[in-house]
Amino acid sequence: MGTAAVLTLARGFILAVILDVEGFGVYAIVASVGLFASNVLSFGRIEGFMKSFPRLWMAGQRRSVVASADRALLDVSLRAVASCVFAGILIYALSLNDYLSILFFIVLFSVGSIAYNIYSSGIRSTTELRLFGFGNLVRATTAIAFGVLGAWLAGWPGAVVGEIVAAAVAALLMRCWLVRLAESTTAPSPDALTVDPPRDYGGYWIFVSIILVSAPLYLDRLFVGHVFGAASAGSYAFVLLFYMINSTIVAIIVQSVGPQLVMMERSGATLLRQVKTASAWSAACIFAGAAQLAAAAFAVFVWPLESLGDKYGVTVGTFVAISFLSFFRVSEFFDWLMISRDREKDMTTASALFFATTVLGAGAVIQFDLSLEQLIWLLALARGIQLAAQLILLFRHQTR
Repeated sequence: MGTAAVLTLARGFILAVILDVEGFGVYAIVASVGLFASNVLSFGRIEGFMKSFPRLWMAGQRRSVVASADRALLDVSLRAVASCVFAGILIYALSLNDYLSILFFIVLFSVGSIAYNIYSSGIRSTTELRLFGFGNLVRATTAIAFGVLGAWLAGWPGAVVGEIVAAAVAALLMRCWLVRLAESTTAPSPDALTVDPPRDYGGYWIFVSIILVSAPLYLDRLFVGHVFGAASAGSYAFVLLFYMINSTIVAIIVQSVGPQLVMMERSGATLLRQVKTASAWSAACIFAGAAQLAAAAFAVFVWPLESLGDKYGVTVGTFVAISFLSFFRVSEFFDWLMISRDREKDMTTASALFFATTVLGAGAVIQFDLSLEQLIWLLALARGIQLAAQLILLFRHQTR
């Protein structure tokens, strides 16, 4: 997964070189809104798979995992088509025809992301986790090949198409692996196909929490483009590449540490012990991220990417602000801790505080004509409030 993360980051920098500032901004808006739309369209379905798929697989109902994944993709795809038609009619009625093509790309991007997330959830429920890492690598490699080629040939639309193709290829590959594992000699009888996953309403609380957090973090490019212009959206998207450095580290480690926190709770670990574990990993991620951000700062402000930094107008203040924002990504460790203790409602409360703070911050940006750097600091403040709320809520309702 580490190689895939490096390739994803490299693709971002290559696209920043190939595309002009405005084009890179539009590409970032389409990608971020598409990711947010994929969260909305899942409506808690994928989040529920976090618990139901592993339980089905351990119970021997492997073919149910495949059947549930296929059914979920069909349902979400139909939902995406209906949403696209409704949004298209609304855009046409408002005489915003220029946005129709962007809407088309956003919907395709979201469906591709959903397909990948559904089948990767299935793979994560098996014991063949190496396939999950290889699937990530296939997606990253395909995206850097088709995305860069598409950007060079057709600008930002080509880059988006490359991303869509990569997600589709990786999703198809993961489904093939999942079917093969489900139909192995140790698989159960076809009767397992008739078994539905158990209802887990915690998945819907996780869904609400993810929506509250992802809305500001995915729709921020759209907000920046609307308030500051497409060029500023491009500059902001470039700065967010540095946010990805620490975010990528956290995303990789939390894939293994998160389930570990769940198992710790099942084995009788105290809350304090879990918090110490999550805090230790958080500190390690921040330290590793800070070291890489320092190297990135040297590259952008000194050598050899100083021309790219000048192209996108990166300042020291903006770089420091985005670094602090990336450090607070460690809140994901505490999300898993809350899930391990069936505290999804408290997790949603902390996410709601983050969302409310960002909405107030967005209003302040418009009302007081704040700068892009100040907007990033407000996002970092909101993340800090979310992390503090997580810890307070965890210990406030401590049971052991």
